Amino acid sequence: MKHILIAKRLSEIMRLRGLNATKLSLSAHVSRASISQYINGSHKPSPESSQRLGAVLRVDPLWLMGFNVPMNPDEDILYIPVYSTFPTEGAFPIDYLLSSVSAGHAPSCFGITAPDDAMCPDIRAGDLLIIQPNISLANGDLAAIRINHSEELIRIWRKGKCTTFLSAAQPSIPDLDLSDVESVEIIGKVVEIRRRL
Repeated sequence: MKHILIAKRLSEIMRLRGLNATKLSLSAHVSRASISQYINGSHKPSPESSQRLGAVLRVDPLWLMGFNVPMNPDEDILYIPVYSTFPTEGAFPIDYLLSSVSAGHAPSCFGITAPDDAMCPDIRAGDLLIIQPNISLANGDLAAIRINHSEELIRIWRKGKCTTFLSAAQPSIPDLDLSDVESVEIIGKVVEIRRRL
Protein backbone atom coordinates (compact mmCIF):
# COMPACT_ATOMS: atom_id res chain seq x y z
CA MET A 1 0.00 0.00 0.00
CA LYS A 2 1.74 3.18 -1.22
CA HIS A 3 -0.78 5.85 -0.30
CA ILE A 4 -1.71 4.87 3.25
CA LEU A 5 -2.86 8.29 4.47
CA ILE A 6 -5.09 8.87 1.43
CA ALA A 7 -6.62 5.40 1.79
CA LYS A 8 -7.23 5.91 5.51
CA ARG A 9 -8.76 9.35 5.06
CA LEU A 10 -11.04 8.27 2.22
CA SER A 11 -12.22 5.16 4.07
CA GLU A 12 -12.93 7.08 7.29
CA ILE A 13 -14.81 9.94 5.64
CA MET A 14 -16.86 7.50 3.55
CA ARG A 15 -17.80 5.69 6.76
CA LEU A 16 -18.61 8.97 8.48
CA ARG A 17 -20.79 10.11 5.55
CA GLY A 18 -22.48 6.71 5.23
CA LEU A 19 -21.32 6.10 1.66
CA ASN A 20 -20.03 2.91 0.10
CA ALA A 21 -17.79 2.86 -2.98
CA THR A 22 -20.70 2.33 -5.40
CA LYS A 23 -22.73 5.28 -4.04
CA LEU A 24 -19.65 7.51 -3.99
CA SER A 25 -18.79 6.49 -7.56
CA LEU A 26 -22.25 7.40 -8.81
CA SER A 27 -22.39 10.71 -6.92
CA ALA A 28 -18.85 11.88 -7.76
CA HIS A 29 -18.70 10.53 -11.33
CA VAL A 30 -15.49 8.66 -10.56
CA SER A 31 -15.25 5.01 -11.60
CA ARG A 32 -15.89 2.33 -9.00
CA ALA A 33 -12.55 0.73 -9.91
CA SER A 34 -10.69 4.01 -9.24
CA ILE A 35 -12.35 4.41 -5.84
CA SER A 36 -11.37 0.85 -4.95
CA GLN A 37 -7.77 1.64 -5.89
CA TYR A 38 -7.80 4.75 -3.68
CA ILE A 39 -9.30 2.81 -0.76
CA ASN A 40 -6.69 0.04 -1.00
CA GLY A 41 -3.89 2.61 -1.35
CA SER A 42 -2.52 1.42 -4.66
CA HIS A 43 -3.32 4.72 -6.43
CA LYS A 44 -4.01 8.30 -5.45
CA PRO A 45 -6.76 10.42 -6.98
CA SER A 46 -5.94 12.98 -9.65
CA PRO A 47 -6.64 16.62 -8.77
CA GLU A 48 -9.85 16.43 -10.83
CA SER A 49 -11.04 13.26 -9.07
CA SER A 50 -10.12 14.79 -5.70
CA GLN A 51 -12.26 17.83 -6.51
CA ARG A 52 -15.24 15.62 -7.37
CA LEU A 53 -14.80 13.37 -4.34
CA GLY A 54 -14.23 16.33 -2.04
CA ALA A 55 -17.44 18.00 -3.24
CA VAL A 56 -19.52 14.89 -2.54
CA LEU A 57 -17.80 14.07 0.76
CA ARG A 58 -17.80 17.72 1.87
CA VAL A 59 -14.05 17.83 2.54
CA ASP A 60 -11.15 19.89 1.24
CA PRO A 61 -9.76 18.05 -1.83
CA LEU A 62 -6.20 18.80 -0.66
CA TRP A 63 -6.95 17.08 2.66
CA LEU A 64 -8.27 14.09 0.74
CA MET A 65 -4.98 13.96 -1.21
CA GLY A 66 -3.01 13.74 2.04
CA PHE A 67 -1.95 17.35 2.55
CA ASN A 68 -1.76 18.79 6.06
CA VAL A 69 -4.77 21.12 5.75
CA PRO A 70 -8.03 21.14 7.72
CA MET A 71 -10.44 18.46 6.59
CA ASN A 72 -13.29 20.93 6.48
CA PRO A 73 -13.06 24.15 8.48
CA ASP A 74 -16.87 24.50 8.41
CA GLU A 75 -17.46 21.33 10.46
CA ASP A 76 -16.35 20.26 13.91
CA ILE A 77 -14.68 17.08 12.69
CA LEU A 78 -11.15 16.39 13.95
CA TYR A 79 -8.55 14.06 12.54
CA ILE A 80 -6.67 12.81 15.62
CA PRO A 81 -3.13 11.42 15.17
CA VAL A 82 -2.38 8.09 16.86
CA TYR A 83 1.11 7.16 18.05
CA SER A 84 2.58 3.89 19.31
CA THR A 85 3.90 5.67 22.44
CA PHE A 86 3.75 9.20 23.83
CA PRO A 87 4.73 11.51 20.97
CA THR A 88 8.02 13.38 20.96
CA GLU A 89 9.24 16.20 18.73
CA GLY A 90 9.10 15.08 15.10
CA ALA A 91 7.26 11.80 15.83
CA PHE A 92 5.18 10.48 12.94
CA PRO A 93 1.71 9.06 13.65
CA ILE A 94 1.07 5.37 12.94
CA ASP A 95 -2.63 5.98 12.31
CA TYR A 96 -5.40 8.57 12.43
CA LEU A 97 -8.97 8.52 13.66
CA LEU A 98 -11.93 10.78 13.10
CA SER A 99 -13.63 12.46 16.02
CA SER A 100 -15.31 15.77 16.71
CA VAL A 101 -15.08 18.82 18.92
CA SER A 102 -18.64 18.12 20.05
CA ALA A 103 -17.45 14.74 21.38
CA GLY A 104 -15.32 16.70 23.83
CA HIS A 105 -12.02 16.42 21.99
CA ALA A 106 -9.80 19.46 21.55
CA PRO A 107 -7.80 19.88 18.34
CA SER A 108 -4.59 19.15 20.29
CA CYS A 109 -5.76 15.65 21.34
CA PHE A 110 -3.76 12.64 20.23
CA GLY A 111 -4.12 8.91 20.61
CA ILE A 112 -1.76 6.22 21.81
CA THR A 113 -2.03 2.46 21.86
CA ALA A 114 -2.36 1.32 25.46
CA PRO A 115 0.71 -0.48 26.79
CA ASP A 116 0.53 -3.92 28.36
CA ASP A 117 1.17 -2.45 31.81
CA ALA A 118 -1.43 0.34 32.03
CA MET A 119 -2.32 -0.98 35.52
CA CYS A 120 -5.92 0.18 35.18
CA PRO A 121 -8.80 -2.28 34.98
CA ASP A 122 -10.65 -0.30 32.30
CA ILE A 123 -7.67 -0.45 29.92
CA ARG A 124 -6.51 -3.50 28.01
CA ALA A 125 -3.33 -3.79 25.97
CA GLY A 126 -4.03 -2.47 22.49
CA ASP A 127 -6.92 -0.18 23.48
CA LEU A 128 -6.77 3.29 21.99
CA LEU A 129 -6.36 6.07 24.58
CA ILE A 130 -7.33 9.61 23.57
CA ILE A 131 -5.18 12.07 25.51
CA GLN A 132 -5.76 15.78 25.99
CA PRO A 133 -2.38 17.46 26.55
CA ASN A 134 -1.78 20.63 28.55
CA ILE A 135 -4.66 20.11 30.93
CA SER A 136 -4.82 20.30 34.71
CA LEU A 137 -5.25 17.00 36.47
CA ALA A 138 -7.70 16.41 39.33
CA ASN A 139 -7.78 13.60 41.87
CA GLY A 140 -8.87 10.37 40.22
CA ASP A 141 -8.02 11.45 36.65
CA LEU A 142 -6.29 8.94 34.45
CA ALA A 143 -2.93 10.58 33.73
CA ALA A 144 -0.36 10.06 31.00
CA ILE A 145 3.02 10.70 32.63
CA ARG A 146 6.68 10.41 31.59
CA ILE A 147 9.09 9.97 34.50
CA ASN A 148 12.87 10.19 34.47
CA HIS A 149 12.80 11.27 30.81
CA SER A 150 11.94 7.80 29.53
CA GLU A 151 9.42 5.71 31.48
CA GLU A 152 5.88 6.26 30.20
CA LEU A 153 2.98 5.46 32.53
CA ILE A 154 -0.80 5.56 32.52
CA ARG A 155 -1.87 5.81 36.16
CA ILE A 156 -4.50 7.30 38.44
CA TRP A 157 -3.52 10.80 39.64
CA ARG A 158 -3.77 11.25 43.44
CA LYS A 159 -2.87 14.54 45.09
CA GLY A 160 -2.38 14.48 48.84
CA LYS A 161 -1.69 17.31 51.29
CA CYS A 162 2.07 17.16 50.88
CA THR A 163 2.76 15.10 47.80
CA THR A 164 1.32 13.65 44.61
CA PHE A 165 1.06 9.94 43.88
CA LEU A 166 0.42 7.82 40.84
CA SER A 167 -1.72 4.80 41.69
CA ALA A 168 -2.27 1.56 39.87
CA ALA A 169 -5.67 -0.06 40.19
CA GLN A 170 -4.11 -3.34 41.36
CA PRO A 171 -3.58 -3.28 45.14
CA SER A 172 -0.38 -5.33 44.79
CA ILE A 173 1.32 -2.45 42.95
CA PRO A 174 2.56 0.25 45.35
CA ASP A 175 1.77 3.92 44.74
CA LEU A 176 4.53 5.96 43.13
CA ASP A 177 5.37 9.06 45.18
CA LEU A 178 6.32 11.71 42.60
CA SER A 179 8.54 13.54 45.11
CA ASP A 180 10.87 10.52 44.90
CA VAL A 181 11.23 10.80 41.10
CA GLU A 182 14.01 12.75 39.37
CA SER A 183 11.82 14.26 36.64
CA VAL A 184 8.10 14.23 35.97
CA GLU A 185 6.49 15.34 32.72
CA ILE A 186 2.69 15.44 32.62
CA ILE A 187 1.78 14.49 29.07
CA GLY A 188 -1.95 14.90 29.61
CA LYS A 189 -5.21 13.40 30.73
CA VAL A 190 -6.86 10.32 29.22
CA VAL A 191 -10.25 11.65 28.06
CA GLU A 192 -11.52 8.55 26.23
CA ILE A 193 -10.77 4.83 25.97
CA ARG A 194 -11.68 3.08 22.73
CA ARG A 195 -11.67 -0.71 22.79
CA ARG A 196 -9.62 -2.58 20.25
CA LEU A 197 -11.38 -5.81 19.45
